[in-house]
Amino acid sequence: MNLRKLFAVVAMTIVVIAIAGATTIHIPDPLVVMESRDLQREADELIPRALAEAARRLDDYADIRIGGAARGAEVTIQLIVVESDSQPIVTMQLTSSSGAAGTYNYGSSWVPNTYQELAAGIVYLYLEYVEEIQPSGDPPELLSVLRLGSLYQVGLGPIGAGYPIGLAVDARGELLIAMNTYVVRVDRYYRELAKIGGRFLDRVESFAYRIFTSPSGEITTLGTGGTSIWRIPFDEAEPRAVPLPGNNVYGGALATDGSLVMLDPMRQVGLKASPDNSIEPINLMSNPYIFPQVIAAGPEATLWTWDAFENRIVIFDVDGNRIGGIIPLIPYEDRGSVNRLVPYSDGTFAIVTMDHLLKFDRSGRPEWSLPAQDVPGLGSFYGQTDVAFDPTTGIIYVLSSGQQVFQLLDVEYARRLGSIDPADLEILALTAQLGPGRNSPSVLKELARIYERLEAWELASDHWRLVDSFVPGDSEAEMGMRRADVEFTWREVVASINRAERSLKELGPANARPEYEKALQAIERLIHLVPGDEEALRQREDLQVLYAQAYKPLEIANIEIEELFPSLYQQYQAQPVGRVVVRNENETVANNVRVAVQLQQFMSAPWVSDALPVMTSGSSHEFEIRLPLESTVLHLTATMNNAPLTVTIQYELENTGREVVTVEAVVVHRNTALTWDDSGKLASFVIPTDTYVREFSSAFSVVDRTAGQWDISEKLLRAMRIADAVGSHGIEYIEDPQSGISLILGSASFVDSVNYPRTTLRYRQGDCDDTTALLCSLYESVSIGTAIMTSPGHVFMAFDTGEPTQQQWMFTSDQTIAIPYTGTLWLPVETTILHDGFQAAWEEGSRLVRSYGPDSGSSVPAGIPTDGDDQIEFLPVSEQRENYPELPDLPLSFDFSPPPDTLVSPLHATSIDGLQSTIYDDNVAELERSLRSQSDRQKLRTLNQLGVLHARFSQPRLAQSSFDDAIDLDPDYTTSYINLANLRIINDEPIEAIALLTEVTDRRPGSVLANLLLAQANQMLGNQSEAREFMVIVEDQAPELASQYPHLSGGAVGRASEAQANPILPWPVDEE
Repeated sequence: MNLRKLFAVVAMTIVVIAIAGATTIHIPDPLVVMESRDLQREADELIPRALAEAARRLDDYADIRIGGAARGAEVTIQLIVVESDSQPIVTMQLTSSSGAAGTYNYGSSWVPNTYQELAAGIVYLYLEYVEEIQPSGDPPELLSVLRLGSLYQVGLGPIGAGYPIGLAVDARGELLIAMNTYVVRVDRYYRELAKIGGRFLDRVESFAYRIFTSPSGEITTLGTGGTSIWRIPFDEAEPRAVPLPGNNVYGGALATDGSLVMLDPMRQVGLKASPDNSIEPINLMSNPYIFPQVIAAGPEATLWTWDAFENRIVIFDVDGNRIGGIIPLIPYEDRGSVNRLVPYSDGTFAIVTMDHLLKFDRSGRPEWSLPAQDVPGLGSFYGQTDVAFDPTTGIIYVLSSGQQVFQLLDVEYARRLGSIDPADLEILALTAQLGPGRNSPSVLKELARIYERLEAWELASDHWRLVDSFVPGDSEAEMGMRRADVEFTWREVVASINRAERSLKELGPANARPEYEKALQAIERLIHLVPGDEEALRQREDLQVLYAQAYKPLEIANIEIEELFPSLYQQYQAQPVGRVVVRNENETVANNVRVAVQLQQFMSAPWVSDALPVMTSGSSHEFEIRLPLESTVLHLTATMNNAPLTVTIQYELENTGREVVTVEAVVVHRNTALTWDDSGKLASFVIPTDTYVREFSSAFSVVDRTAGQWDISEKLLRAMRIADAVGSHGIEYIEDPQSGISLILGSASFVDSVNYPRTTLRYRQGDCDDTTALLCSLYESVSIGTAIMTSPGHVFMAFDTGEPTQQQWMFTSDQTIAIPYTGTLWLPVETTILHDGFQAAWEEGSRLVRSYGPDSGSSVPAGIPTDGDDQIEFLPVSEQRENYPELPDLPLSFDFSPPPDTLVSPLHATSIDGLQSTIYDDNVAELERSLRSQSDRQKLRTLNQLGVLHARFSQPRLAQSSFDDAIDLDPDYTTSYINLANLRIINDEPIEAIALLTEVTDRRPGSVLANLLLAQANQMLGNQSEAREFMVIVEDQAPELASQYPHLSGGAVGRASEAQANPILPWPVDEE
């Protein structure tokens, strides 16, 4: 059965009728017809969540009623999903009483995030056919047009003019133009910065048909015919070929992790060239029927393709896993001619069609639309060779087949970045005056003058030449063109002299002669243009003198630099990372020898070694090297396997300063890379400031209503709910097959990669280090302290419950433990099984600690945080920050919503029941059994334990009875009075509590716990000075305990209901 017939079988009816106020949409129970039990199970999970997600997204537009009868409502949505050839098929058809109707087909295979795609389909139909959403903003304005002939008139040798075919913008906002046989780098005013191509600058080689640039700055090109890709780590480097299988690759996308993914439409396959240049196939088909024809790199290492059948953007990760999609509200007439996707770094995006350039927000709502006919001189986007966007300025570059680059400014975007350059506003106004013909000499002159003022000589020259074409012989235009020619020639002179000087210093006079002669020729051309120019004459004389006095340079005998990791940048401030060996082969002594090193954009200034006063002839010296990287390296998202490290040897010969410069390729790993020789490095990936992390945790920061009545730490209850929310969200455990943690933990040799917490939330998969970083981040974002824990071949975590260590007995059972640390209890949690609920994760974490801790097999392992002889690590994140700061927060780049309460509540209810069973029910049953055979002295402790359990689980009468029984048994057992007083405090009876506590202090004035509770009771009464006096006693005898209650040493006054937000007060069971 073909696809058209398959979709005809399905019906998803959406009847939408506007009523007074908001539109109401009714969705009755869906009809799902599936032969496969697996697909039926997936449908049972995905469809309810899809409907809840659609309701959330449409909240601003309509009221949605899910399930049940319509009850007179004039809005209906009927979902019918069927299976064909093991493939779920969905058709969505919209009808309305107003006559609006539309259909959307969804035939993609189902993945964990399919619920979002189904929700997007419902939202799309409603917004497209009922709301009829229109663009909300103004389209970009034409800023400039450059004829590319102005870029390649100087210094190209035999390769000729080339032909512009591709564009890319790098992280610095510089434009790279692929000219087929070389690459030109220019700034935003088209001021030429470099011609790139290495040896190909001296011969014809069609290596630059398409061009891509990674966040690390590495350039990748695709050669003509699609037979090879070429890697260029930095401008001066030689292009390195990476052969491709076959010759049908026609386009691709360079993901932010450095992977180049290409399309081979003839064989219907994708090819992925990883940063290590390995080539492997990648599946980018969202369904078996459609191969994508358009691909682009999205933010955060994603790949965006255009599905021409479903008219949507399909988003993959760099391994080909589909993680979502966007259905843009694109006009019907443009859907069939999509030829470019231009994702922005914030997740918004532009689409290029034959006749329009359209911009959308992250959910696909239109922001603006620019018809090609509104761009003077462009006419149509059909046949345009490339489009590139500069996120640093808001400029969109459009390369036309007429060898022109159109510069469009997204004014609204630029204003959101900050103020727009006044020169740009001036240029925009003048460009608008030019009109479609661009034939106003007076306006062209004004623009040329502005460009000269900006030293944008390429644009100035182009505009003067246009004036000359309209008004031949115009004297002002002739003078302007001459000024531009002089400027271009000066550039060639400076570049030629620099090359000649470098050759003299690095190679000596014999090898430097070709560059020396080229530099003299360039100077002579300049003198011909500007006869008698004193600066040009002086440059010629200085170069001749320098060449005549040239010595053999010092030799760099060896350079060794270790691989660098962004997360370790603070350590690099003080620790050596390599060495440079320098040798003096001159017959004379070299003095004041230094080594200076600088690593591209990650150091604001070179690091310079101490000077070696004397280096005798024939001697060598080894210099230790440091690389004090700046925090900007934390933003590196792609490994730089050939990062250019500039090494300069500075020295003196015959009292004349000299230097030798070389560029050494070093490895700088992406910010998510680490080795596991120090497990504390994982702290860098605990990112509580991430916006998605904070939104997720804040959605579940309110504790369960029943548990909230208990006298249990709010930190613990909040941590449980967040863990259950993660479990309900559904994160599949997948160990990295290339670097599984079980194989590399403790090793400095293998490089692993840890996901950003937001990535784990979005992809809904990860290994133990990914899920540990996620849960730690979520907890830290709501002020719950966390610790990284490791056992052999595994990573998990623990969190600070805020419960006093005196309560360790409550949290210890056959299946669970609590770790005492700095006065509070920490619970170990296994993060890869959160789908089973918090209780199961706590029990598994406890099992790991018992199995590998210092007292393996003991019910209560001791010394976990401090014992270094066991196989367990306990590393509080806060203590790792000095060496391993958190990675920077990233901008918003995708739509995300936490799971709805309806999905979380069942799992969380199970966890609450489990907590009550473990801490209360099981303990009470065991303690009551033990009472039958205990002595009176033993019963005192047991009765207090029972009373504490009853008090803390909202059973005040039973608690009162237990404490009274203990007091009757031994009136001198002061622990019973302290606990009874604590019961009064949580019941908001501070006066009664003070009376009980006074009985204790009359007998034992120095009782730490009695004074602590007296401070709490007095603060509840507003007696701040008295509370402070009692805290002085506590601070003197138990400073660590006192530090946990800062609110009693001068904090805000409040009664018990407010005090519950403060740390839990101790409930002792033994005498102090």
